[in-house]
Amino acid sequence: MISKYYPHAFTSLAIAAAVSFSGAAAADPTSAGTTYIGGQYATVTWSEDNVPDAEPSAIVGRAGIFIIDNLSVEGRFGFGLEDDTISLAGVDVDAEIDNFFGGYITGHLPLADQASLYGVLGFTRAKGKVSAGDLSFSETDSGISWGAGFNFYATEQLGLNLEYMQYLDESGYDVSAIAFGAIYNF
Repeated sequence: MISKYYPHAFTSLAIAAAVSFSGAAAADPTSAGTTYIGGQYATVTWSEDNVPDAEPSAIVGRAGIFIIDNLSVEGRFGFGLEDDTISLAGVDVDAEIDNFFGGYITGHLPLADQASLYGVLGFTRAKGKVSAGDLSFSETDSGISWGAGFNFYATEQLGLNLEYMQYLDESGYDVSAIAFGAIYNF
C-alpha cells in the first residue's frame, strides 16, 4: 500500500538500511587497525595436587591491536592484590600472585555489532609465593595459556568483558582465573 503512494519508499528504506549497516560495520570494535587497552579484576585459582586450592586476587592490564578483522595480538601484565590463606596440616599458609605477563592471540566471533565471543591462546610467565610464618618460597614458571570470554560494547569505544583463562597448566599444579573488566578502543 505504501508503494502506491510512495513508489520509492522501499528503495529509500533499503538504501537507508544499507548505509546504516555499513556505518556500523566501519565502527566495528573488532576491525583491523583498532587498538585497545583494558583492565580486569581476576579471582585466581591456584590448584596443586594434594593441597587445598588457594584463590588470591589480581589486577590485569591489557593492550592490543587488531591485525585483521576479528583477530588481535595483545600483551598482558598482572599483579596480585590480595593473598589467600589455606590450612595445610594445621598450619596457615599464605598464597599470593606476585606478577605475570604474556603475549596472546585473540580471535573474536562477532554476535552483533555490540558483542563478541573470543578465544585466547598465548604464553604466560608467572611468579607466585607461598609463606608460613617466617618461611617463604617463590616460584617462577611459564607455559602455554588459553581461555575464552565475552565482550559487550556499551559504545563503539567502551566494552565490558567476562573471561576464563588457564594461565598455567603444569605437571602437579595449574593457575586459572575468572575475570571481569573493561576495554577501551582507539
